[in-house]
Amino acid sequence: MVERSQVPAEFTDATSDHGGATDPQLGYITSLLEQKEMTPKRREAFDQRVAQLMDRGEFTKEKASEVIDFLKSLPRKAGAANGQDRPQVTYEEQETDKGTKRTGVLVLPDGRKVYAGSYGVETPGEDFTNDTTFFQLWIGDRGGWNIRMYVSDDKYKIGFPLQLKVLAQIAEDPAAAATLFGHEYGRCGICGRGLTNDESRARGIGPVCARRFH
Repeated sequence: MVERSQVPAEFTDATSDHGGATDPQLGYITSLLEQKEMTPKRREAFDQRVAQLMDRGEFTKEKASEVIDFLKSLPRKAGAANGQDRPQVTYEEQETDKGTKRTGVLVLPDGRKVYAGSYGVETPGEDFTNDTTFFQLWIGDRGGWNIRMYVSDDKYKIGFPLQLKVLAQIAEDPAAAATLFGHEYGRCGICGRGLTNDESRARGIGPVCARRFH
């Protein structure tokens, strides 16, 4: 079974109309909930309040900012990672056949890089149902990021600790993970374009994106 963080269900519902809060805000709230100390009673009240706002379509950007400020004011859980232990977002300029493209990159604390894109990794064990699972690493224009799991034609967020675990697996060999996705879905894991020529299909990555792994 997929491990999900203890957040109102709407945070993991890709179709939810929550009122305007952005994906980066929701991702940050999820991350803060994993890090901050809160009594069970207070957490229950928090979840109920957020769920009510989402049900009414009133979870706006402004309301999400208030929630973030509230969570940031709480004490950190013992042993919770600080900002220096978290992956950092950066950007690179890449020349493509359609001109220069700005691409998001996550830099892990040990220096390894993972580009925004889609990947496949082996996932035996209790965290996931399938032995191979596919994920999308989304990186926003302003530094937000999250990892979503492909389920049929949809993508669903997973809990933050599991995101870090999946990210570490991808970072072991990003080219192989992107190739696994490309072979399964028939499109480049990095740019999402269809793989049409024999060389690209065999490699599982488009020719321009393949340069990033050399």
